[in-house]
Amino acid sequence: MGLKRSVGLTTGDLHCDVWAKHPRQLRPSDTVEDIEDALKSLGCPYALQANQIEDLDCVSIYPAVRWLVSLVNTNQHKSGHVNRRKAAVSNELKLLRGRIDEAGIDSTVQKLASLLKTSKALERQASNFHSECNKQHLRLTSEITALEEKLLLNCTDDKNLCHHLDHSICDLSRTLKHAKRELGSKLRESVSLKRQLDDVPIAEEILQYEHRFSELNVHIQDRLQRTRKYYATYNALLEIKDLMLKEISLLNSIDSQFQDAIGNPAGRTKLIDSMEAILRRTQQKLEKLQPGLQAERKTFDALREQYTAAIANQRRSAALLKAFQVDMPDLVP
Repeated sequence: MGLKRSVGLTTGDLHCDVWAKHPRQLRPSDTVEDIEDALKSLGCPYALQANQIEDLDCVSIYPAVRWLVSLVNTNQHKSGHVNRRKAAVSNELKLLRGRIDEAGIDSTVQKLASLLKTSKALERQASNFHSECNKQHLRLTSEITALEEKLLLNCTDDKNLCHHLDHSICDLSRTLKHAKRELGSKLRESVSLKRQLDDVPIAEEILQYEHRFSELNVHIQDRLQRTRKYYATYNALLEIKDLMLKEISLLNSIDSQFQDAIGNPAGRTKLIDSMEAILRRTQQKLEKLQPGLQAERKTFDALREQYTAAIANQRRSAALLKAFQVDMPDLVP
C-alpha cells in the first residue's frame, strides 16, 4: 500500500487515487501491475518484477523506494521554486499597477481603450459595408447577365426593355453615389480616430517628457539664482567700466594733443577751450546726477534711522528681559 501511494503521489495517476479511496474494490494483482507499469513510465533504474513485489523482496524493493523518495523531494523542490517565482511575478505586477496609478495615466489608458474600441467598431462596419457591396455587386452582375441573355434572345418588346434598362441604370447610379458618400464619411471618421490614437502619448513618452521638464526646471532655477546673485554686481561693474573707458579715452585724447597744442599760443588756447568744454559737460552731468544721489542719500539716512531705532528697541527689549528675569526668576525657565 505504501509503495502504491508513493507511486501515485509521484505520477498523479488517477487509478492510484481511486485505489486510495476504495482499496477493497481492487485486486492485489491489479495493484502489482499498476506499480510495475508506473515505475516503468517514471523511468525507474531499478526494475521490479511482480513476484518481487508480492514476495516483499526488501533487497530489490529498497533501491526503488529510495529512488522514489528522492524523486518526490525533487518534485516538491521544483514546485516550491515555481510558487516562489509566481509570488515574485505577482508582487512585480502589483508594483507596476501602483506605478501606473501614481503616474495618473488611467484616464489616458481609458481614452485609448475607448478609441481602440471605436476603431474596431468602425473596422467591423467597414468590413460589413464591403461585404454588402460585394453582395450588391454579385446581384447587379446577375442582373446584367440576365439582361444580356434577354438581349441575346432577341426580346420583342424593345421599348419596355430600354425603359427598364434606363430605370435600372438611374437606380444603380443613385445607389452608387450614396454608397460612395457613406464610404467617404466612414473613411474620414477612421482617419480622424487614427490621428487621435497617434496623438495620445504612451507611458514611456510621458515619463520621458516628465524627466525632461524636471531637468529643464532645475537648470532654469539654477540660472535664475545665479542671475539674481550677480545682477547688481554686474550692473555696478558695467557702469564702472563705461566710466573708466570714457576716462581713458579722454586722457588719450589729451595726451595726443598736448605736445602739438603746447608749442604755439593758438594751440594752447584751443586746448584750454577744449578742457573748459569738457569741464562744463562734466559739471552738467554731475548736476543731473545730484538729484538721484540726494534721493539715495535720503533713502540711506531713512534706513539708517530705522536700523538705529531697531537696535535701540532690541537693546531696550534685552534690558527689560534681563530685568524681568532678575525680578521673576521662578517664571523664567
